[in-house]
Formats: sequence, C-alpha cells, structure tokens
Amino acid sequence: MAKKVKLTREELKRNELKEYISEFIVKTKEFWNKYSRQVIYGIIGVVIVYFLIYGLRTRRETMELEAFGRYRQAIDLENKGKDVNVIENLEYIIKNYKGTFVYGQAVLKMASKFIEKGDPDNAIKILNIGLKSGDLTKDEKIKAEYMMIIAEELNSNDKEKIIQNLIDFINKYEESSIISEAKLRLGDLYRETNKVEEAEKIYQEFVDKGEEAFFYEEAKFRLILLKSQQLLIEE
Repeated sequence: MAKKVKLTREELKRNELKEYISEFIVKTKEFWNKYSRQVIYGIIGVVIVYFLIYGLRTRRETMELEAFGRYRQAIDLENKGKDVNVIENLEYIIKNYKGTFVYGQAVLKMASKFIEKGDPDNAIKILNIGLKSGDLTKDEKIKAEYMMIIAEELNSNDKEKIIQNLIDFINKYEESSIISEAKLRLGDLYRETNKVEEAEKIYQEFVDKGEEAFFYEEAKFRLILLKSQQLLIEE
C-alpha cells in the first residue's frame, strides 16, 4: 500500500491554481468553438464603428476649417471694399456649411450688408433662413431678431409699429448686451415721431449711467440736439 504524501499548504494552493487555469483554458476553448464567429463579427463591427466616427469627426473638423477660411476671406474682402465678393463668400457659407461655428456670423454679416445697401427684403430673407435653421447661438438669435426689426423699418412707413416691435424686443431680452443699441434706436424713433419726452427720457438714461456706458457719447449728442431743437421751436 502506497504511503499517502501529505502536501504542504503552498503545494495545495499551487495545485488549486493549476486546476483553475486548466478549467479556464477548457472553458475558453469551448466558448471560442461555440461563439468564435460572433466574436469576430463583433470585433469587426467595433472597428467599423470606430472608423465611421473618426471619419465623421475628421469631416466635421475639415468643414469647420473650410468655413472659417471662407469667413476670414469675406472679412478681408470687406476691408478692401469688395462687397460683391463678400456677399458671395457669405452666401457660400450659408448654403454649404450649415451647423459650423461661423454659420451664424455669416448670416448676421450678410444681413447687415443688405441693410447697409438698402435691401431689406434680402436681409429679411437671410435672417429667416438663419432663424429657422436652428444653428444660431442664443446671442446670434437675439441679434438676428433685432436686425429683423431694423430691416422691417426700412421696408415700412409705419413707425408706430416699429416702435412697438422695439418695445416688445427690449422687454423680452432686457438682459441682452444688444438692448442698449435697441434702446438708442427707440429713442431716435421717438424723436423722429415728435415724442420728445419719451426720446429725452431714453437719452437721459444713457447719460446718467456715465461715460463708461454703451452709447454714452451718442446719447449725449442726441440729447443736446433734441434740447436745441426744442429751444428753436419755443422761440
């Protein structure tokens, strides 16, 4: 009868580890034999998805760079006084680079060019395209709504309607940085429609804020002009 050998604790642990590894290898082979095709397809799928995402991201980055280059070119042409070419570049951005970070700036710049040229219809058309696109930032959207009012003013003789539109805009976006410009324009419309007290109140509001306030000099000049006109009328 063979003598039973008593194993040490370390030897027992070593044998347990060997058994575990052997069982793991057997189970792995069984799994591979059963699911190897699915595993290969899964790996291939992950690789394809990775390259699709990478390709889309690369394309997106390329579009952003192309759009930015076009916009910079438009600004350079504007500085050279070539407005026709400016509009062509901006129009190209709006048509081909929707969703890029310069898209909203292109919309606003193109609309402002049409307003400067006295072409409110095309300004309104471009602003509507931008507002409906959903690609304008919050500030760009607010600026577009303000420019829409300015374009409509060029297209209408109903100053009372424009005044009301400006009042509604100011009340809606009272915290926006563009409100100062809108208030100054409202003051001008009050002056143009002989609403002297309302105009004076708005101009005085700018002046009271001090020299650091937006449009301080413009409002101060308009206030002096308004009071001078009143003195002439009284005489």
